[in-house]
Amino acid sequence: MNYYSRHAGWGRGDYIHLDEGKLKVKDINGSKTVVVKRGTIRQVITVTGNEKTDMAYGRHLKEYKDGKIKIHVNYHPGTNYSMHGKCYWRDETLLENKGTRRQEYSKGTLKREYFTYLNGQRMYDITRYSCKPLVIKYPDNQLALCITSEVKKPLLKWAWSKQVISANVIPSLFGEDRWRYGLAVDNAHIEAHSPTGQIQFEGEIKNRQRVGEWTLPTGKVWYLQGVKVSYKVFSTPPEKLDIMEILGIENAQLRSAMLSKYSTQGMFDKLRAEGVQVKEQVEGNMKLFTIPVAKVPEGATTANRDAVIKFLEVTCPSTKAKYMLKVPPQTNTCEEGRQWTFGKDFVTRDQAIQIPKEEYIEFAQET
Repeated sequence: MNYYSRHAGWGRGDYIHLDEGKLKVKDINGSKTVVVKRGTIRQVITVTGNEKTDMAYGRHLKEYKDGKIKIHVNYHPGTNYSMHGKCYWRDETLLENKGTRRQEYSKGTLKREYFTYLNGQRMYDITRYSCKPLVIKYPDNQLALCITSEVKKPLLKWAWSKQVISANVIPSLFGEDRWRYGLAVDNAHIEAHSPTGQIQFEGEIKNRQRVGEWTLPTGKVWYLQGVKVSYKVFSTPPEKLDIMEILGIENAQLRSAMLSKYSTQGMFDKLRAEGVQVKEQVEGNMKLFTIPVAKVPEGATTANRDAVIKFLEVTCPSTKAKYMLKVPPQTNTCEEGRQWTFGKDFVTRDQAIQIPKEEYIEFAQET
């Protein structure tokens, strides 16, 4: 290692070569000690005020405050970035309480993480690839959060070398519908409580959407495919629903939620039982349904007195939920219907109403 004078004038280009030994530099802010072996820097110790950092390349990183160690990270031999063995971070704050987060690594891969409050109570303990329920507790051992799933896979998204439960992840797990972004499973039962024991929410998620009966601080609520509905709508059997009335609902998400009480075949059976002939056109993973309108609404204008209702059935790539999107009656193909849902308007060409193919939006990948 070579070190130079930091002063101007004579000697500014001079240097001294250090092959073995220590170099300590002090100033008004603190000091820095560099340990050199075989001409290579092996360790740097920096002291600033009441804080101290000890970086030993290929070995460890230690940070102290007021003489007490706060962070201890071990590295895989030969690196200062690949964590290995046991590491810990003291005085971290989760759920508004301080404690120590400990992690266990193997050659840079996080294998286990757990957090212990200052009173010794374990907040959580999770292991990579474990399919066990996620349980998070408050310092008094009361339940804060519990997530279970019948899917045999880890519940949370694991980073290779970062904390799993962090100050950023916790609000996502407890937040209003934000927990879905921290989960690695699509279907689960989730239950969360406040520090006083009051339930914040409890219910089932399917395809990352609320379904069934949920308990909130305000009482019971009901969901169909993530859409909040009344108990009457939720509990009414499909055979007692007016299928044509459902198909006439303008809100696509609510309409799809109502139709979820039927299977696709069940919906068609219901329509056919009422004498309605449904035409189906399949194109890839999309379906275009043509349903003759049995009754024209009273007072309908010429513009909306359509002889048929057409729906495009699409599948959300993320949630796998199916949606019935109402498209104009002049839609001839599934692709035409999809293009229309993205804002491509129908135009008149040679007395035929269609979307010019040269104006089609090309989809590289839908998410």
